[in-house]
Amino acid sequence: MSKPDKKSRDAEKVARRRRSLAQAAITVIARKGLPGVTLADVAREADCGYGLVLFHFETKDRLLLAALDALVEEYRAAWHARSDAHDDAVARLEALIDLDLGSAVTDLRHIAVWTAF
Repeated sequence: MSKPDKKSRDAEKVARRRRSLAQAAITVIARKGLPGVTLADVAREADCGYGLVLFHFETKDRLLLAALDALVEEYRAAWHARSDAHDDAVARLEALIDLDLGSAVTDLRHIAVWTAF
């Protein structure tokens, strides 16, 4: 097997950093609410410089949208994993109810962020 080229490694590094910043934003939103979030707060939470957050997202609104996108994608992936694991409708419905009421995507941090948005 060949190694991924530098361009793909760099793209993956950028994607990982953006995901980590979005997760840091989710944590800050859960703690402070949407109006209280600053790029500096997110930088502190992510243990990086303010300029790095600004480089990746340019504005607070873009960062907040990335955080919301991360939540949506996390929920979508969990939803599909549980839904696709069952053939009959009743089991699928029970799995989705369990997802909405008792899973990692509905912990206090996630609920706080969904409510904030």
